[in-house]
Amino acid sequence: MASIKKIDTRKYKITVSNGYRPDGRKISRAKTITVPDNVHSRSIHQYVAHEAEEFERLIGQILEGELPDLTVSGRQRAVERDIFHQAGKLFHLYQRAAAL
Repeated sequence: MASIKKIDTRKYKITVSNGYRPDGRKISRAKTITVPDNVHSRSIHQYVAHEAEEFERLIGQILEGELPDLTVSGRQRAVERDIFHQAGKLFHLYQRAAAL
């Protein structure tokens, strides 16, 4: 079941727990959402509940193996976009251009 915590007027943190690891730590994932301005103030609770339900379903599918876990590919993409990685690529390109 999802846990919803209000952070600000239109900002909420949704936490989904799904069992425990062998070492006793809880398995949980969290997501912070911002409710769009076009959602009326009376409908915020319904919007957040729907987002929590969708997030809980998504996490369940990932843990059951129906959807791939994108953590590794997301981390790889972040490394590729890192400024030092980009600087190294540029350095090698400039070296090749100077050798021509």
